[in-house]
Amino acid sequence: MRIAMLGAGAWGTALARHLRAGGHELTLWDHDTPNLMAIAATGCNQKYLPEISLPRDLRIEPSAEKAASEGEVVVMAVPSRVPRSKPGSGPIHRNRCERDKGH
Repeated sequence: MRIAMLGAGAWGTALARHLRAGGHELTLWDHDTPNLMAIAATGCNQKYLPEISLPRDLRIEPSAEKAASEGEVVVMAVPSRVPRSKPGSGPIHRNRCERDKGH
């Protein structure tokens, strides 16, 4: 299954790693583009999970819209304070699975 993970914090990164290990194609997006590019370059999320290596075939996508449109399932692993698009207003509403983290 093609999965788009929106959010590359500790939770999104760990879940992306787990889903990829389960054989799913995974694309990772985050609002923090410099950190996202560092993940692509190092194969590790030094900011949130510095001791955990990530699969080299994990796809990194700097555009949330592109990542979401390519996924059969979109997982939003972002803090609950981060606004989401309104259902039906774009590619992110399809097959949406959310895991909110309160702050």
